[in-house]
Formats: sequence, C-alpha cells, structure tokens
Amino acid sequence: MKNNKKYVNKSGISLVILVITIIIIIILAGVSVYFMTSNHTIDSANEAALRTDIQAIKDSYEILMEEYNFEKYGSNHIIDSEKFEDIIPEKYKDSFRADENGIYYFGNDEYTKNIAKDMGIIIE
Repeated sequence: MKNNKKYVNKSGISLVILVITIIIIIILAGVSVYFMTSNHTIDSANEAALRTDIQAIKDSYEILMEEYNFEKYGSNHIIDSEKFEDIIPEKYKDSFRADENGIYYFGNDEYTKNIAKDMGIIIE
C-alpha cells in the first residue's frame, strides 16, 4: 500500500492545474482574436498612409518652390503651372491641388480634411 501512495502523489499534473492552463489559453486566444479583428488597427494604418502621402506632396511642393525661387531670383524665368500639377499623385487629383500660393484640399471627406488641416494644408 505504501508504494501505491508514493506513486499516486508523484505522477502527472493535477486536474486543477490542467483546467487553469486551459482557461489561460482560452483567454489569450480571445484577446488575440479581438485585437486582430479590431478596426482600430486598420484605421491607424490608413491614417498613417494618408499622412505619409500628404507629407510627400508637401515635400515635393517645397522642392518645387525652392527651384522656383532659385530660378526667379537667378533669372527672370517664371515657373510653369503644370509643374505644380505633377506633385499631386493621381489618386489625390480630385481632392488636392497646388499652385505657387500653396497646397489646397477641396474634397468633401471630413476625415481627410481634418488630417490635411492638421498638416498645414489650405482648406477650401
């Protein structure tokens, strides 16, 4: 009998530990699924992409204006307005425009309008 008691006490894991482990795994799986299906992550990525695109437009505009100022003060050359059209990517041409006075947003999307305003774009 004594040998059987020692054998029972030393063998395997208890049912309580097994149940606790399963519960922890279920909780972790639920949290993972929640964060993977959350729209917040997608919205953040979309906002970051929009901000990156707007910043690229601003950078192109600043480079073009530097060239314009160099040409203007270096000679009497006037900058071509078509060059401003080239700095706006095709997918934004229906809501952004640029000229020698700045970059403008004239679209109807409030989300994009707020981001553009936050980044210093002129709102029409």
